[in-house]
Amino acid sequence: MQLKLEGLQKRYGEQWALRGLDLDLDGDLGSLVLIGPSGGGKSTLLRILGSLETPTAGTATLDSQRNAPDVDERSLRAVRRAHGYLFQSFNLFPHLSALENITLPLEKVHGRDHDEAKERAFGCLDRFQLAEHAHKRPAELSGGQQQRVGIARAIAHEPRLLILDEPTSALDPEMTAEVLEVIRQLRESGQEIILSTHEMGFARAVADHVLFLADGQVGEHGDGAHVFEQPATEAAQRFLSKVMHYR
Repeated sequence: MQLKLEGLQKRYGEQWALRGLDLDLDGDLGSLVLIGPSGGGKSTLLRILGSLETPTAGTATLDSQRNAPDVDERSLRAVRRAHGYLFQSFNLFPHLSALENITLPLEKVHGRDHDEAKERAFGCLDRFQLAEHAHKRPAELSGGQQQRVGIARAIAHEPRLLILDEPTSALDPEMTAEVLEVIRQLRESGQEIILSTHEMGFARAVADHVLFLADGQVGEHGDGAHVFEQPATEAAQRFLSKVMHYR
């Protein structure tokens, strides 16, 4: 998968979130991990890459899928259906069971018939040790279980790319470990992933590529091991020295 950013900018009123990003990654994307201080632009970039938002200027291209100010809404919707998403909040429908939370988008968004959707949804829950909880509503599940249901929903339609924005930010350490293990398994199975995280130990373990964002700009990017072990820029060195100090 090719990822190309050309002069990518995003502004909310007078506030700049992205200030002209340029990047060209070609080949197996593997797992691209976005790191950097809060407010650096990670979430905004993920939403643009998933075509959930359009940039103010510039272009973001994933393979032939282009997101730019002149791209029409119909094209953006087609891209959204192709990817899987998981954000900081669980975003499960509270009145539906775990199984129904997965079958609903399979039927309504991806056009699967009811029986196929149910079989696929149950298989995804079983994959993440949640089959016995299929009938439960979100309020009856732990935080880690809810987030695993969210991941199962995100991958049920077999997305080309899985986009994860701080998937463990609302979880305690034990639940965080549960979810990170699921993400690691997905990556080992060949799923291409772009994620942002403040879990630096996990980022270091799973990252094929690292993109360091600060103040809405690309501070550094490169091979995961190299960026963590020998960051080239002063900003990345300063950030990593702080966040890795007690890890």
